[in-house]
Amino acid sequence: LTDYVDPPCLIEPGEHPFATKTTSVELHRAKLWPLDKLIECEENGSLTRSNPVPESIRSRILGAINQPNGLDPFHPSIREFLRTHGFA
Repeated sequence: LTDYVDPPCLIEPGEHPFATKTTSVELHRAKLWPLDKLIECEENGSLTRSNPVPESIRSRILGAINQPNGLDPFHPSIREFLRTHGFA
């Protein structure tokens, strides 16, 4: 695990196919990427699509985003994107 761990965002083995050991979603590293860049990365093999995040994990991540803990790990543009699309 990294030094920055948000307990609601811990993912245990078996919760997602890529989780082979306890890991966490690093909210503070979230980024918005332009679609053309994502397509380019997928085409050159540096990005691989995986299964969608299960609802149980998605709910925990969204819950962590909305926690009033005084720390907003999201850049304002990402938070606005999430709000605009009904996620936060």
